[in-house]
Amino acid sequence: MNLFDLLKLLSVAALMGAAFWIGRQIVINEELRELADDLNSGRSAVQSYLDRFGYLPGDDPTVSSRWGEVVPNGNGDGRIDGDWLHTGPIDMDEPGAIPESKLVWMHLRRARMWPGFIDGLRSLGLPANAAGGYMGVQSGNFGFEGVVVCLSGLDADAAGGLDQQLDDGRADTGYVRGARREQANAAAPLYSPAATYYLCRAL
Repeated sequence: MNLFDLLKLLSVAALMGAAFWIGRQIVINEELRELADDLNSGRSAVQSYLDRFGYLPGDDPTVSSRWGEVVPNGNGDGRIDGDWLHTGPIDMDEPGAIPESKLVWMHLRRARMWPGFIDGLRSLGLPANAAGGYMGVQSGNFGFEGVVVCLSGLDADAAGGLDQQLDDGRADTGYVRGARREQANAAAPLYSPAATYYLCRAL
């Protein structure tokens, strides 16, 4: 192989590498846009419910009088109790035992503020997010005291990129924070490669 052929081969390899990188950036940027939409949609739905009914979804103690006893009430204490990623069994015959973090989605769907089933167990289901994980809502997490909207199943690129896009790019500060567990008293200090993250944004 002469020098000209070698240079041509290197040029082709460089172009292929650049095309791959550009393609990956397009995919990443689209995923970040969709994840930002997920967070914003969740925040908007919770805030709209609060503005309309005067209570947080899930915490609303007046839903049974509005939509019938088939829809369990919250306790009305101004917080959304329970783990936003709750995966334990749910007994519809004991509505008082259903976490408010699950009732959030039933209340939002009953109010036609979120798509999906409005009755039964399926109405309690967590929405999927753009990264293939889930979205949930609760009060207090990652050092926040108030209501947060959270996402699961994010790799370090998605979590760090979304934090950078919406906030300060740091996992432990600002109104967007990340951690390697779905429940944590404080967020992780940095986004580390090869780790899976949970991201929460303050309402």
